[in-house]
Amino acid sequence: MTSLKVAEEWMVDELVHREMSGHIGSWVDFKMESYQVGGDIATELLGTLLDETVADLLTGSFL
Repeated sequence: MTSLKVAEEWMVDELVHREMSGHIGSWVDFKMESYQVGGDIATELLGTLLDETVADLLTGSFL
């Protein structure tokens, strides 16, 4: 019974790998791009928070 479960998991992994791979690479090969996007998101969030803080300080609407 355990070998059947392992075979099912392997088949699902193979199916996902095959379906999520394309001519530009596999979906798991984009670690650098995902790291860069994470940095972009963090930078954008920080900028937004700073803008809102400055706007609150200038308008006197901070708590």
